[in-house]
Amino acid sequence: GRFPRRYHGRVIAIEPAQKMLAVAQSQLASFPATERAQLLLVQQYAEQLPLPTAVADAVTCLEALEFFANPDQAIRELVRVLRPGGVLFLTRRHGLEAHLFLHRYRSQAKLHHDLTTLGMTDINEISWEIDYNLLIARKAHTR
Repeated sequence: GRFPRRYHGRVIAIEPAQKMLAVAQSQLASFPATERAQLLLVQQYAEQLPLPTAVADAVTCLEALEFFANPDQAIRELVRVLRPGGVLFLTRRHGLEAHLFLHRYRSQAKLHHDLTTLGMTDINEISWEIDYNLLIARKAHTR
């Protein structure tokens, strides 16, 4: 709810569940019309983002990666839509419960390697929540 008020520009929120989109829509009712106009809610999976390549200045994926059917594809899509120089904010689950997400858990080394392979630089990981760390990375400028 704070994102559109704090940043100038357009926000595109991607969510596959119609019920969650309905919750978001109801929360937006309290926003001024000018702010609501800057937010587009789209029903879609992160593994197939309905956006052109290199259009976003920033992409966030918070506390969601381990719930995706195909996290590797989702990460590729998140990076694909970033402009060169764009910033990715991505959380990585850690702690005892993290390993319960079979085939979806990402160690710090694995996620950093995957992001580097996809052209992300300046990768920093900080403590976020009890079970999550926040990664902040920049998409490399093309030469």
